[in-house]
Amino acid sequence: MMINLIIAVIVLIFILALIASAIKIVPEYQRLVIFRLGRAIAVKGPGLVIIWPIIDKAMVVDLREQFIEVTHQT
Repeated sequence: MMINLIIAVIVLIFILALIASAIKIVPEYQRLVIFRLGRAIAVKGPGLVIIWPIIDKAMVVDLREQFIEVTHQT
């Protein structure tokens, strides 16, 4: 009886972890590039994005301008 409860809790935690890793929230100034098995398949815009947890990898690209200080060359 206790073993069944422990197994059910472990399975529930595993399922919740998969769901949590599948949902991504992308801010307005970022884009999410989705790779499926190493190939880029989509670029998702701002908002809620759902990916396949094990097959897909997501990379965040920041669209804001970045300023760097360049020293004066003589």
